[in-house]
Amino acid sequence: MNQSSADYPSNVDEFKEVGLTPVKSEQVKAPRVAESPIHMECRLVQILKYGQAPAIANVVIGEVVLVQVRDELLAERPD
Repeated sequence: MNQSSADYPSNVDEFKEVGLTPVKSEQVKAPRVAESPIHMECRLVQILKYGQAPAIANVVIGEVVLVQVRDELLAERPD
């Protein structure tokens, strides 16, 4: 994850750059990472901008529209 958050030029495919596999999402346009055991597909709700240059921060608020978890990570709940 740290490698994929680097400041790459817009023409660089971050999946290829870090050796991950894109997979088509079900509810959103952005691809998922095949190697991830948990996927959360989200839709953008709002971006809140705080501060002034050079100390600017953004808070991104999203709505989770789909969650997928690999079967081997799920456990039965004890009664």
